[in-house]
Amino acid sequence: MSESWRNRNRCFHELVHSIRRNLATVSVAEDVEVIEAVVNPCSWSPLPQGVLIFNVDAAFNPASRVAVLVMVLQRSNGSVLACGILKKEFVPSALHAELLAIYWAWKSRRKLDSTMSL
Repeated sequence: MSESWRNRNRCFHELVHSIRRNLATVSVAEDVEVIEAVVNPCSWSPLPQGVLIFNVDAAFNPASRVAVLVMVLQRSNGSVLACGILKKEFVPSALHAELLAIYWAWKSRRKLDSTMSL
């Protein structure tokens, strides 16, 4: 599971770096001044010991108004404490789907607090 998140983050940050690099090479109109062009790649550092990480996401189909929510709760060392997937019907928008994923993760964390030592 952590390998898939690592892969996702690598792809995302490389894309951002590529976009920044390409924007820095584009010619700019004479009346626009480029103040600073960032071309250094992004870097990632592990979180401090004892920190819990929640990753959530949602996929939304506007035609059927169905959303699929996913969440992963990890310790800072990458070990997975909990993960899940949930299908929700009658969701009005993609924004609602994302908010439902966050709310579901928050509720799951509270439930974990009461059942196990984190």
